Amino acid sequence: MDSTASEELEIYFPELQSYYTGDCTLIKVGNVEVLIDAGSKTSCVATVDDFIKTKCTDGKLEYVIVTHAHEDHYAGFATSSNVKSIFDRYEIGTIIDFAQITNDPKSPKSEQAMYKNYQRELSEAVTA
Repeated sequence: MDSTASEELEIYFPELQSYYTGDCTLIKVGNVEVLIDAGSKTSCVATVDDFIKTKCTDGKLEYVIVTHAHEDHYAGFATSSNVKSIFDRYEIGTIIDFAQITNDPKSPKSEQAMYKNYQRELSEAVTA
């Protein structure tokens, strides 16, 4: 029997600064944490990090799920090079992300840049 079967399931929806700062969910079962999305603004990273630290005592997120290619779900993973992303702040077990086939050329340049930052951070996290 899996040792987590007797552990309590905890689900959190942390407040990320304001109504417009996207989605983030943390699921915890025993010492296993699953982070689903990380907010819509890179300025949310510190808020998300502070919250995770209160629940994740071993510094490892066993699973990270990035649900889809909207900034309000992946921006916390897509920081600029001078701000550490969630990928950089924790040991990451398994990353499950969306299948992005192409960038929409009609997307605003800032959105395209954010997606490129996400791709860079994801690539670094996977090779780490």
